[in-house]
Amino acid sequence: MYINSHRGQLQPADGPAQKEKHYLSLHLVKVLSDEPFIHDWDSATWSEKEILLIRRKFACDCKAFFETWWLRSHILGSLQIIDDFNLRWLLKALPVKTPPGRPRKAPKTKPVDESTDGQYSVSHQLVTLARNPGEVVGWRVMVRKESTNDNGEVIYKNFTGVVRPWTEEGERYFWVVEFDHQAGPDAKLDVEELAEVINYTYRSRYPFFQPSW
Repeated sequence: MYINSHRGQLQPADGPAQKEKHYLSLHLVKVLSDEPFIHDWDSATWSEKEILLIRRKFACDCKAFFETWWLRSHILGSLQIIDDFNLRWLLKALPVKTPPGRPRKAPKTKPVDESTDGQYSVSHQLVTLARNPGEVVGWRVMVRKESTNDNGEVIYKNFTGVVRPWTEEGERYFWVVEFDHQAGPDAKLDVEELAEVINYTYRSRYPFFQPSW
C-alpha cells in the first residue's frame, strides 16, 4: 500500500499540507493476510485474538514497527482502508493534552475559515505544539507586526525569522523567533501566538523549509 509514496512519487499538486492526508507516510505497509478484522467498539479492551490477528495481517517497514511489533499510524491507516477500522471514533476516544498556560486569546481580526489549512490550522497547531514542542524548531516563519507611518496611519509589516528552541515557565511553553538581519528584537511567543504565526506563514505561502545556501 502507498506504493507511490514508498517510491517517493508524489503528485505535482500535492504540497506539505496534502502529503500527510493523501499519502500518510513514506513507508510501505504489506498486507500478509486477508483475514477480516472485527472489533466491538462498545468495548474499551482488546482481546489477545484481535492483537495477534493484526500482527499476522500487516507488516510495516518503519523502524517503530519492528521495535514494538504493534499498532503504528501506518497500520491503523491500512486497517481503516481495508477493514473499515473506525479510526475517527478511536481518535475521539483518546485523551488530548490541553495546551499549557492561559486560554487562547480571542483574535483581533475577523475570524477566517481554517477548514482548508490542514495541519497548519491554528486549532491543529495548538495540539501539535503542546504535544511536540520541538517539532517546529528551525522552521522559517513570517511575523506580521502593526505600526504607524509618519502620517499616523496604521500599517502592517512582515518580518521573517527562525523558530528557536522553547523554554518552559511553570506549565507554559515559550518559543523565540529570531528575525533575519536583526530586523528587530527576538520575539517571545506563547503557544497560541506561535500557532497563529505558523498559520499566517502558511497562508502567506512563505516556505517553512528553505535551502541553507
